[in-house]
Amino acid sequence: MTPTDRPADFAFVGGGPAALLAARAVREARPDASIVVVEPGRPDRDQRTFATWTRGPSPFDDVFEVVWDRLFVFGPSGRTVMDLGDMRYGMFSMGRWREARQAELEALGVRFVRDRVERIEEDGSVAHLHLDDGELQARLVLDSRPPPIPEGTLWQFFHGWWVTTPHLAFDTMAPTFMDLQHPIDGALRFWYRLPMSLTRALVMAVTVAEAPIEAQLDPFLAAYGLRDIQILREERGRLPMLPGPWERRTGDRQLRIGLAGGRLKASTGYGLNRMVADARAIGDSVARHGHPFDLPQERPREHWMDAVFLRALREVPEEAPAWFESLARDVPAPRLLRFLDGEASLLDLAAVASALPLSRFRHWM
Repeated sequence: MTPTDRPADFAFVGGGPAALLAARAVREARPDASIVVVEPGRPDRDQRTFATWTRGPSPFDDVFEVVWDRLFVFGPSGRTVMDLGDMRYGMFSMGRWREARQAELEALGVRFVRDRVERIEEDGSVAHLHLDDGELQARLVLDSRPPPIPEGTLWQFFHGWWVTTPHLAFDTMAPTFMDLQHPIDGALRFWYRLPMSLTRALVMAVTVAEAPIEAQLDPFLAAYGLRDIQILREERGRLPMLPGPWERRTGDRQLRIGLAGGRLKASTGYGLNRMVADARAIGDSVARHGHPFDLPQERPREHWMDAVFLRALREVPEEAPAWFESLARDVPAPRLLRFLDGEASLLDLAAVASALPLSRFRHWM
């Protein structure tokens, strides 16, 4: 690729969910635009498993491997069943989803470049993307590269095991959204159990801490009498829990999206539905103005609440299981899930606040 190539109208840096969702929205808003996605990796190598909730049609429907209408939460007092009402909770392979979306975008004329962006510089009417192998020019750039992470940041560390057993071992009526009954010292840990069948499931430990704390699968399985387990494969990941506000526009021609644009809710780690909403807003902005910068304003109260919750998690992680159990038990599931997505109304926020020990949280306000 040479600097003499005609500038693309839109360049997306990264080929993850934020970029692919936004690229589709831009293509629908500007069918005539030239669009390029620069991504060094291949989607089929993305082995991560994701789960999300939806209301009505979603961009993930075609790859959901299993869908549920309720969730289990196991807290200090026992099991809570969360009825999702008109919402659904589904799990899928991110690699499979990315392959499907890339194929659709390529069919719509979007070009994919397998390369890494080293830096971006603006020069008048274009931005120059300096790659490992040459240069690409674009009029507008939507950048999903992760931002620098400050020292001392809390992370969510994921360690999952795909397991199978010859016994009828897993309850397929609902997945375990949080199992908080297996605490560790100095950090919050909870477990997912996502059953694919009576004999096969994904079991995943999530640890909230500044540094990884290894999770042991055998004691967890033993606590539930699960035996003769065969591990099919493992997967790992991590997400930073960074409160806003975020500076999204980094130049005349650059917009941060995805994690870099604050689409991951700091206090919960959830981001897929926020990326869907952001892609829709980007498409609307492009349709109206020809650029992606006219986006909804961030709500300061969301950043404030995230910061308070993160301070509490950092100082007293041992109290968090009781908080999450109370939220699951006392807040209707659709209302709680809107909060986890960062889309809560004032009434939703009031319901969440009423389920938490506010006298305790005043210490971190």
